[in-house]
Amino acid sequence: MEDADALIRALADEDPGVRCEASIALGRVRDGRAVEPLVALLEDEWMHVREAAARALGEMGDVRAISPLCSLLSGYSDGRAAAEALVKIGPPAIDDVASVLAGKPDIIGAREMGARVLSLIGDARAVDPLVAALHSRVGFRSLCTPWDALVSIGAPAVPQLTSAMHGGDALVVGILVKIGTPAAMDALVAALMDEHEEVRNAAALALGETGDRRAVGTLCTALKSSSPYVRKCAAEALERTGDVRSFEPILAALKDEDAEVREAVGHAMATLKTPAAAVAPLISLLSDPDEKVRRVARQALSNADVAAVAPLIAALSESNAYVRRGAAEALGAIGDTRAIEPLRAILGDQDWNARKAAEAALRALGDSEPAE
Repeated sequence: MEDADALIRALADEDPGVRCEASIALGRVRDGRAVEPLVALLEDEWMHVREAAARALGEMGDVRAISPLCSLLSGYSDGRAAAEALVKIGPPAIDDVASVLAGKPDIIGAREMGARVLSLIGDARAVDPLVAALHSRVGFRSLCTPWDALVSIGAPAVPQLTSAMHGGDALVVGILVKIGTPAAMDALVAALMDEHEEVRNAAALALGETGDRRAVGTLCTALKSSSPYVRKCAAEALERTGDVRSFEPILAALKDEDAEVREAVGHAMATLKTPAAAVAPLISLLSDPDEKVRRVARQALSNADVAAVAPLIAALSESNAYVRRGAAEALGAIGDTRAIEPLRAILGDQDWNARKAAEAALRALGDSEPAE
């Protein structure tokens, strides 16, 4: 076993290399008597000595080293060594490191390194100071450092992040998405009904990007939100889920008063597989005064399966030309040959669009030379 007394004496040697080697060895010996001499070396003129002393103190895990190590965090190589040491000391270091995050804004390196330390310790007690740092735009090169630190903590951070979100902090929504645990996603779904509009909007946008199917029920409810932005994002999110359960609520939102919501609803309807129950309402929309509504209805009917063929064939006899045109387009897209003869019957339709739709549908069905 190495002689701790001799190693402690060597910490005062004139040769910086000797001081380094003695520090490294004392980290292996872990003799508590060496803590104070090693702490003193954290102010050594040689960076490599400071680095070796910091690493030794990390190996020893003594809480007396926490505050001195925090003072070293603004350094480059020795700052990294101090950060590694604090991570090894673990949860007892959280309060002191949190103080670094709340310290003078000119010590940017210390704040960046402190956030990384808290993320690696991974204790839920680090969440509050990191959230506070997230909102302190001074003292960080970018907000990515506290953001990434909170994401790294992961599941233990979810309860406090959820609480912050319900307190009106929309910034943490993106962190919950990145964490992505079931609890985090459930919190985002619940946030669609949050009292704070900014939180509702952020949650709707986040869920729209993830397309998480667990949110379908709440997203359908969100289509009736007082916020047009939430309604728009809910429609986009439902499109990404691809869940047919959302089709009828989306269909009901097709006539939303907001143009951007209607556009999002239209995209969703064109993407989702049209259920049989929606065929009749969609056929009725083929005669809507709004061309955009008619177009969306045609696209949605084109995504229907063979269950739509019979009602669409019947619609070819409707008095409204818009309905005949839409039915013809949808029948061509569905591709069921039962539609060939009914489509042939409207080739002489008085409406040009209906005639052209019937011709195109027949070509799609393989009837390349339709009868006159």
